[in-house]
Amino acid sequence: LLSIVVHNLIDNALKISKSEINISAGYQDGKKQIVIEDTGDGMPDDLIKWLNKSYRSYEEWLRVSTDTEQKGIGLVIVKDLCVLLQIDIIVSAKQGSHTSIQLVFQQ
Repeated sequence: LLSIVVHNLIDNALKISKSEINISAGYQDGKKQIVIEDTGDGMPDDLIKWLNKSYRSYEEWLRVSTDTEQKGIGLVIVKDLCVLLQIDIIVSAKQGSHTSIQLVFQQ
């Protein structure tokens, strides 16, 4: 399941990047993380807020994930699997600039 998350994020980064993407892995504050950064045009603020929102459980995510306003099936799958696997997704980006997506593992 994790490979699906990483594949979707890398695929999105490759599609929109102007020159290159960077992928790194390591520890921050004692937690494992994977970071994917691109040189694209950033992301809209509403999409960043949606991706950064935390849910206490997969059941809570299922209750609210029936939103009819689609974000793109790839990102819906990424968010769904991150909630299921208890991976925090942290997105920092500005429209017209690069995007950085951190996957932070709780276990």
